[in-house]
Amino acid sequence: MSRDKSKFLSWKPVENGNVTFGNNEPGKIVGKCIVSLANGRGKANNVLFVNGLKHNILSVSEMCDQGYDVFFKAKNCQVNYAGMGKIVVEVVEININAYVLREKTKRCCLS
Repeated sequence: MSRDKSKFLSWKPVENGNVTFGNNEPGKIVGKCIVSLANGRGKANNVLFVNGLKHNILSVSEMCDQGYDVFFKAKNCQVNYAGMGKIVVEVVEININAYVLREKTKRCCLS
């Protein structure tokens, strides 16, 4: 899920759809898109644009379904192109089970 339109490579409006955040607050899905990762080194497909989202969120299982390998270590995580070993992004752990991809002042959380 994303709130950062500057990363969109394509955009398709969605008329009906909602998500529920961890605090049980609803968020309206207004679009589906392809998003650039790590300054163009990779992309994520079928990303939902959600009103009210405070951080961009990437699903580990969705990344794996899209052909990436995700490796977790003690204090960081790597997202690689599957079978190629080429690192797309490196992510640092900010607290237990929360990892943040940082690009200058923008950030994206892995879930």
